[in-house]
Amino acid sequence: YLGPKRVYGDYYVQNIGLEILPGVYCTGSIYHPVKYKKGSCPIVLNPNGHFGKGRYRYDHQVRCAMQAKMGCIAVSYDLFSWDEQLLQFEPRAHRTAMAHTIQSLNAIRMLDYLCSLREADTTRIAITGGSGGGSQTMFITAIDDRITLSMPVVMTSSYFVGGCPCESGNPIHLSANGTNNAEIAAMCAPRPMLIVSDGKDWTKDVPWLEFPFIQRTYGFYGAGDMVENAHFPKEGHDYGPSKRQATYAFLAKHWGLNVKKLQDENGLFDESSCVEEDAKLLKVWGENGENLPENALKGIENLYKMFHTYGQ
Repeated sequence: YLGPKRVYGDYYVQNIGLEILPGVYCTGSIYHPVKYKKGSCPIVLNPNGHFGKGRYRYDHQVRCAMQAKMGCIAVSYDLFSWDEQLLQFEPRAHRTAMAHTIQSLNAIRMLDYLCSLREADTTRIAITGGSGGGSQTMFITAIDDRITLSMPVVMTSSYFVGGCPCESGNPIHLSANGTNNAEIAAMCAPRPMLIVSDGKDWTKDVPWLEFPFIQRTYGFYGAGDMVENAHFPKEGHDYGPSKRQATYAFLAKHWGLNVKKLQDENGLFDESSCVEEDAKLLKVWGENGENLPENALKGIENLYKMFHTYGQ
């Protein structure tokens, strides 16, 4: 399902409901440049994290809008059993091992769709998210070679893995002899990666602990200059303005984007023309879920039954 376009100057927003499994829908919104040429638009996946208001919050919307203004096709989509997926699965489902599977499939299937667009440049595909979205950023980068640039925000730590089963449950960090997010992030090498960290959460040690390890891994590929760390020692756990500025600049640098018209006299990206929409406009199935497809599967037990049936 693709909703009507809502045009805001040089970009538009369009809701998407993507059936990733029979009756299981990934809900989100696509932010798209108004003007484009065939094969000219990079893709940016923006998985949501465990922040209040979900993907409807201001910083998530403005980030995607700015990416679209930069010429990219940006997509924002829900966590498993959050926001509109609560129409299908109860909140407790988010704290099951199934969340790993569905959230990864959300990203992969959304990328499949975006890569099919005639205007998509499939050689330039990025992913970025904060907190739980940062976990997804590292995981999807590790398992999908189509990702060519990665920007995990406030989540790359060698000793903390998230605290929610959707990002720190079996089998990821406890597989084999065990691993951690620094090792998983390093799997991005030699592709460009920006690690964004701050001084008031578990990423406070990144500049002298995790980053040197990851940079050393990049060095094995002769690509030490392809990984960077943007550290904000006085900031906390968010995807705030300075963190967004760092990711915009990293995208522009590595993809050669013409962004001068979006920058002020100090070289900062001007977000003032990015529109914050009311949450009800971003809802794919209507304000009260009245347009949820009739075949929508409901309940975590039925989701497990589906996987069991396919596994026979």
